[in-house]
Amino acid sequence: MSTEALSRPDVSQSIATTQPAADPLPAPELSQRAGWPYARDPSGWFQVGWSSEVGAGDVIPVQAFGADLVLCRGNEGEVRAFDAFCPHLGAHLGHGGVVQDGNVICPFHGWEWGPEGENVRIPYSTKVMPNLRLRSWPVREIDGLIVVWHDADGGQPTWEPEPISTFVASFDPRDYHPLFPGGVHLWPSVRAQPQFVVENIVDSAHFRYVHAAAHGSVIIGYNANGHVFSCSQRFEGRRPATLDMWARGVGLMLGVFSVDGAITHVEVQATTPLAGQRSTLRGSVWVRSDPGQPGVMTPKMAATVQLQHDQLGNDIPIWEHMRYRAHAPLVPEESTAYRALRKWAAQFYPAEPNP
Repeated sequence: MSTEALSRPDVSQSIATTQPAADPLPAPELSQRAGWPYARDPSGWFQVGWSSEVGAGDVIPVQAFGADLVLCRGNEGEVRAFDAFCPHLGAHLGHGGVVQDGNVICPFHGWEWGPEGENVRIPYSTKVMPNLRLRSWPVREIDGLIVVWHDADGGQPTWEPEPISTFVASFDPRDYHPLFPGGVHLWPSVRAQPQFVVENIVDSAHFRYVHAAAHGSVIIGYNANGHVFSCSQRFEGRRPATLDMWARGVGLMLGVFSVDGAITHVEVQATTPLAGQRSTLRGSVWVRSDPGQPGVMTPKMAATVQLQHDQLGNDIPIWEHMRYRAHAPLVPEESTAYRALRKWAAQFYPAEPNP
């Protein structure tokens, strides 16, 4: 597993082409070994890249949900996501493919695939193959993140991924340093389920032991509302601090840290199933711009960003080596919020558990 920071990631570094092979053990065996109660990946929106990684005309390979995908952007600016392999003879479109006039062109024989994955042109034939189609994936861009919809049974989206401003009315990206590349970090392959990350939002005790918080935190409120679970924590200390968090499904967790009532930074932790017991983990941190130095990542701002990535990294050894306890012996101080979150999270998984 790589935890190297992305100082200025390019496509080859930051998209999942660099991801190591998934654990060779079958996913159900891994899940049993870890105590994980679900047999298949959850449904929801999951990040597969950052907007700045996919330029006009690009066809970029990614891996997620045990599958190979490509992200493409035409000159009109819209990002699309497709299965990676050309239905003709199986060439990988992410290795040499391009987008021209809105169509994805295969590098092997030049077959062209339209915006919905339909075959629109075969350059050396007068015919097309109307019954051949690239599978397209629902994709959205929000706050500089590219997210795709995954449903264990192939269903279409049942909810939309909200922008940060839905939860933080005062959030305006123009007030913050540009996210990419200085605010992002990629962990290509982590042995963890997306829900592990989300469960942290109700885990007050872990802040002291995993993140060396000088003072403990207390939950001041939590709520399950459809696909969103929210929780607010207050940190005791000389200066009052709060951490407000929203999980949008189990793949996207938004956190807003405030001191003396003023936002210091905004963070999204995004976890996407890769294969087996492994996920891709991405951290995105927005820090306020210095009005006196617009566009400049000052040392103080860079230190704030790095600290958040380091703190997220502190969780990884715990997740990678833990055996998940579906029926954990929780004490009263933690049980109510933990159980509420796990009950809420169950809606995103197919009905059948592991045997």
